[in-house]
Amino acid sequence: MENENPDKTSYLTDGVPTIYCNIANVTVSFSDLRLYLAEASSKRIVVNPDPTALVMAETLVSPKLSVAMSPEFAKSVADAILQAVAKYEEVFGKLRPAKTLEQVTVAMQPKK
Repeated sequence: MENENPDKTSYLTDGVPTIYCNIANVTVSFSDLRLYLAEASSKRIVVNPDPTALVMAETLVSPKLSVAMSPEFAKSVADAILQAVAKYEEVFGKLRPAKTLEQVTVAMQPKK
């Protein structure tokens, strides 16, 4: 690998593609786990004359990437992500709790 440093303590990231995703799904088989990454965005822009109202638009989901790995490696990746999130929270504070679809739907309703 040409981006590999001889001491194996760091790797150059120049030229490594970056993919934004805000949706992830996992499938499991006997021999592997697959992580499917996608991006959800508005399919169209809605002109909203009322700046105090939120407008829901049809969602466009664009699949971006699938990563297949052994269950053992998937566990190592999951552990590494959990450690990174714990470090992030240590430095920047606790993450916002995830909202349910029902909570988002209620929040997006016009105010009466």
